[in-house]
Amino acid sequence: MPISATLVPMQAPRPIAAALLAAVAAGTLAGCSPPDEPQLAVGRGPSGLPVLHLRACKGQVVWSVGLRGPEPPRSAAPLPSSGGSWPAGWVGSPTGGAHGSIWKIENRTDTARAWAIEYGTTPPGWAAVQLDGLPATPPKLSPTARYIAGAGLRVTDVEFTLADLEGLKDGEVRGHKGHETAERTLTLRQYRKEADNAC
Repeated sequence: MPISATLVPMQAPRPIAAALLAAVAAGTLAGCSPPDEPQLAVGRGPSGLPVLHLRACKGQVVWSVGLRGPEPPRSAAPLPSSGGSWPAGWVGSPTGGAHGSIWKIENRTDTARAWAIEYGTTPPGWAAVQLDGLPATPPKLSPTARYIAGAGLRVTDVEFTLADLEGLKDGEVRGHKGHETAERTLTLRQYRKEADNAC
């Protein structure tokens, strides 16, 4: 007569199971990248041009700030040193439809922790970056185009139009609250609080 056996699933002792769960959770968290922080905002200067407001935490180094936007007319062919290709960051054909870097400055010696930099200007301690194939001076901004401000730091980019900036009152900027991805209007005081809370 065949002997039937009932298999009973083995269960790990509770302390071991808890340790395994903790290890999996720790591994999952370790694999996640930290979120971008609301340390960048965009306001409007007296001339109507964008002003990038940036606040760094203690010990952070801001390598660069810049603007991305629609491709302006090119002033020259690609440099031979680039192998005849258009600059990194450009998308689409060289004749239009691109959305890449149109202005960039790099921090060389500035050790401050807060900046308000108007588009097209180069503060002391910074250096303008000549973008391959673009005019030496930053291109004129279009009133209908969308632009993206960014920085060489883990910050949330700020997307805007000139119309967004025209709607700002004195002391207001476009930025982010916490880790929200949608831009909103903040007072400078609110922005500074959000940026400092990120530290």
